[in-house]
Amino acid sequence: MEPTFILCATSDLTLKLRQAEDAPSYFAFIQKNREHLAPWMPWLDGVEEVNDTLEYIQVCQENFKRDGSLDLGILYAGEWAGSVGFTQFQSDTSIRIGYWLGQEFQGKGIMTQSVQTLMDYAAAVYGTTRFEISCAVENTRSRAVAERLGFTEIRKEPRGEWHTGHFVESIVYSKSI
Repeated sequence: MEPTFILCATSDLTLKLRQAEDAPSYFAFIQKNREHLAPWMPWLDGVEEVNDTLEYIQVCQENFKRDGSLDLGILYAGEWAGSVGFTQFQSDTSIRIGYWLGQEFQGKGIMTQSVQTLMDYAAAVYGTTRFEISCAVENTRSRAVAERLGFTEIRKEPRGEWHTGHFVESIVYSKSI
């Protein structure tokens, strides 16, 4: 049986551990946003059919059962809007968060609220006191989320992220609570 996990951020915004039955609709959402996501999400090359999405959902389910790791789909007004989750447990009290948002959902505060909700959960449940976000320097929208939430730039990594056949400079943000 698949575990169920849902965080309600607002009346219109829900973070959900995706289930097997979500694979077709989530795959369609990714396909719709492929061109928008391609510059920033190198994993897109591995998503060619619904089964690829299903396999990823199963990995997320296993990770959640094993250690509470979360990679959640974002639902806005009942529609898939993106993803937010823990990309890395840095230590017992530190977590790195990653996220992406569909193009039509940008500019609505959805990601800022989603990241804040996930941080509140991690602080309450895991005792997390430090969060990190890493994104490409040129990804101004992702950087803006971190900055709106009060994260501080701690370093730049010249070969920080692999994107479409080459490394790009990334920026690492941190926030302690």
